Amino acid sequence: MEKKTNEYVSKLEKSFDSKLKIIENEVKSIRQSLNDLQNKVASNQEHSMKQIETQEEIIMSMIHKFDDQFMQDKSKIEADLERVKADQDVLKISFTVNEKQLLEKIKAMIYTEIRNACREKEYEILMNTWISELNEIISDFEKLKKLHPQEFNIKMNEIARTIELFKQKITK
Repeated sequence: MEKKTNEYVSKLEKSFDSKLKIIENEVKSIRQSLNDLQNKVASNQEHSMKQIETQEEIIMSMIHKFDDQFMQDKSKIEADLERVKADQDVLKISFTVNEKQLLEKIKAMIYTEIRNACREKEYEILMNTWISELNEIISDFEKLKKLHPQEFNIKMNEIARTIELFKQKITK
């Protein structure tokens, strides 16, 4: 029996060795597959990192271009705004000058029209003004009598000057 047992153990050993070799081969195959898989993952990760870096560079480039364009546009708008402000200032000055000239022309036209309307009625207008002033002086005369003599004298001199002024205008 010992022989049988030895034979059986030997058979089992051979079977175990052969199965062990099969398992070792499978483990080697699995390790190789794992190494290949790790290499693929590393390669894919490296490729993904390169793509991310490339996309980041593209995006940063776009941001810099946008910033540059924005600054150019901002500078242009600021320059345009300054030019518009300068034009506005010129227009304000021009408007003020034109307004003043227009007012002077209107005054001159009104004066001319009044002079033309009063032509040949000047004496009549002066007489009416003088009569109105004299009526006012006469109505104020009662008040003048109540004044102190020096003040009364001053007011009378003013009345005399006014009458003299009207005489001069009428004789012209």
